Amino acid sequence: MESELGEFPSLAILHYVNSNGFSTFPCGGTLINKQHILTAAHCVTGAILEKSGKLHKVRLGEHDLSQTVCTNGTCNNGVIEMDIEKIIIHKGYDDRSKIHDIALIRFSKEIDNYETNISPVCLRWIPQSPNPELLPTHNFTAVGWGRTLDAKRSNVSNKLEIPWYHHEDCKQRYSKVRINITDTQICAGGKFKEDTCDGDSGGPLLSNIDGCDYLDGIVSSGKGCGLEDWPGIYTNVTAHKDWIMENLKL
Repeated sequence: MESELGEFPSLAILHYVNSNGFSTFPCGGTLINKQHILTAAHCVTGAILEKSGKLHKVRLGEHDLSQTVCTNGTCNNGVIEMDIEKIIIHKGYDDRSKIHDIALIRFSKEIDNYETNISPVCLRWIPQSPNPELLPTHNFTAVGWGRTLDAKRSNVSNKLEIPWYHHEDCKQRYSKVRINITDTQICAGGKFKEDTCDGDSGGPLLSNIDGCDYLDGIVSSGKGCGLEDWPGIYTNVTAHKDWIMENLKL
C-alpha cells in the first residue's frame, strides 16, 4: 500500500551513482537526529557498491522518486540531499549471516530545520523480548521503495503491516538453511506475498506507540521475498543501543 505524503518523515533513501553517472536508489535508511541516519551495513559495503556504484548522498523527505528533481543537492517538493562525512559499519558485521547488519551515516553538516516531511524517528532503549507472552499479536510497519508484486521497484514509498514472528520458531526455521538467528536480530512476516524485498534494505521496521514511530528493526535479509512461513530478518536496533550511542560521539 502506498504511504501518504509525509506519513513517515524519518524515512531516508540512499542515492548511488555509478561510473557512468547513472543514479539508483536501492537502499533506505532512518533519520535519528539532525546529522545521522541508521541503515544496513550491506547497503554501504560489498556487492551493492560493485553493482550500484558509489554512495553519493542521502535523500530526506522523499516520497515519489519520479516527481523529484535534484541539482547540486537542491531539490523540489521539499526534498533535501545531504552530503556524507563518514560511514561507520559495525565491526561484527558478517555478510553471509547478516549478523550486526547495521551502519551509521553521518552528514557533513546538520539539517537546518525539521519539517513536516523530515523529522527523526523515536528510539526506545527497552530491550526487545522474544517472549510471545509480551508480544503475542504485535504488528510492525515496514516502509520503503522495494520490489512489489509486479516485480518492479516502486517510485512511491510503500508501507506494509507485518506480524512479529516467534524468535525460537525463526531460529529453527533458518537452521534448515544453516543460518544462525541471534538475539541481535528480529524476525517478522512469514505470510505469503507480504514481505519486504529488494530495494527495501536498510529501511525501517517501525512500531507506532502513542502516535510516535519507534525504530525496532532495520531491513536486513531473508529467504526470497514473500514465501510462506519464511519471515524476513531485521537487525534489532535496541540490541545495538550501546554501539549506536558510542559511535554518535565519534
